[in-house]
Amino acid sequence: MLAQETQRVREAFSRAACQYDTLAGLQEKIGERLVTMLPQNDCDAILDIGMGTGRLTHTLSQKYAGADIFCFDFSYGMAHYAKQKYPRLNVLQADACALPFREGVFDLIVSNSAYQWIEDLTGAFNQARVSLKDNGMFCAAVFTQETLNELFCALQQASVLSTQEVLNRRRLPSAAQVEDALKASGLTNIKIERAVEKIVFGNMWDLLRWLKGLGANRMPTQFYTGKNRLFRANEYYQQHFKEGEGVFASFEVLWLQAKKQE
Repeated sequence: MLAQETQRVREAFSRAACQYDTLAGLQEKIGERLVTMLPQNDCDAILDIGMGTGRLTHTLSQKYAGADIFCFDFSYGMAHYAKQKYPRLNVLQADACALPFREGVFDLIVSNSAYQWIEDLTGAFNQARVSLKDNGMFCAAVFTQETLNELFCALQQASVLSTQEVLNRRRLPSAAQVEDALKASGLTNIKIERAVEKIVFGNMWDLLRWLKGLGANRMPTQFYTGKNRLFRANEYYQQHFKEGEGVFASFEVLWLQAKKQE
């Protein structure tokens, strides 16, 4: 991710920190599924990458009561909010591509809905591998490229975004890219589960407001100047992706498991 884009994403999540938990029902559901994949045996040291408001890290502290648990987020707002909400957590602001830990520290590294924002997935996964102890486990949930297909289809059909702009804006990695990056990082025993989750909204406007509230709406400011085209996009969305009295949005999720074996 380019430096300017990285800063914009960081600032968006910082602004969203105080309301994130009230909106992040999908992320909470994904995190609950992630917890079921974690090892049942005791762990001495655990790292949560991209912990957001700290909800998953708090769950880990209850599941592994005797472990030293560290967590970080690249968003200063999220890190500050998590520290206020859970003062006992070991909270840092850091970058998954440059982990501030020595080699072979952690028995378990966990991440929920963070890696999709990272451009250099292989490098980030390699950083996790290096920080794991031998036979340590890596578990993560990642949103991937098919997420929000309906929204981008509506925007393209209404000429809000061109085909090239759609490709540029949809920077989430594909499932194949995530798997290739895991393999290239040196992690082994890779297991991947895929699911498509759906959320129903009243209309496209509600979806956009929800994304903005989460800090996950990365459309440029000039995107909102074409009101007539946006209204056409909303009409197309309602005509083609109707669900009950509203519309649906789909989210492609991968749950990842891997190990470090030297």
